[in-house]
Amino acid sequence: MVYPMVLLFGSVAVVVLLLTVVVPRLTKFFAQTGYELPVITRFLIALSKFLTAYPILTVAGAGLFAWLVWAAFKTRRGKNILFTIASRLPLSSKLIHRLSVTRFARTLGTLMTAGLDILTALQITAEAVGESRYQRVLLQAHTEISRGVSLNNVLRSRPDLFPHLVVSMVSVGEKTGNLDNVLKTLADFYEEEVDDTLKSLVSLLEPLMLVIMGVVVGGIALAIILPIYQSVGNIR
Repeated sequence: MVYPMVLLFGSVAVVVLLLTVVVPRLTKFFAQTGYELPVITRFLIALSKFLTAYPILTVAGAGLFAWLVWAAFKTRRGKNILFTIASRLPLSSKLIHRLSVTRFARTLGTLMTAGLDILTALQITAEAVGESRYQRVLLQAHTEISRGVSLNNVLRSRPDLFPHLVVSMVSVGEKTGNLDNVLKTLADFYEEEVDDTLKSLVSLLEPLMLVIMGVVVGGIALAIILPIYQSVGNIR
């Protein structure tokens, strides 16, 4: 994530430099022409005037907004909202699902190897998995297993959360009495899947951020060039 973050801060720095240094100097020129400016140029000038007139307020507002977002996502409700949003985005949904399955398999397998019974292990795993939908299924599994239902049958009822491979392997582990080792094998497999998905996601972020940066800077350049081109055309 280092390179995408460098791109992000670089693009923000370029935009701030254009709005606080370049645009104010051109504003006087635009005012002297007396021509009606395009909407995008008027918006850019208004934004530039606000940033140059209230720099401390702008920085403080941006810092406060960042802190509020960070604090919100530190709460349980905020985390649930973040997971819900991420699980619906095309780029991150696969990563969220695989990460949740990995946490489920690794935590439950480790706890059972340590000698905990499956009911206690499921309670702890439900808290450790992080994602609210998986947490609800695991708590449901705790209730169902206490009534005699097998774990694989509970997982089978949620194919949107637990792939067929997981359900099949858990079924084999329950039948052979080797569920803890099966879960560890699943965790190893899905950890590799998470690593591959994360690498693909980061590789997609780089060109995506370049495109966004190009659109923003290009929009600012267009807002500056349009009135200049209009002025030159009127002179001719």
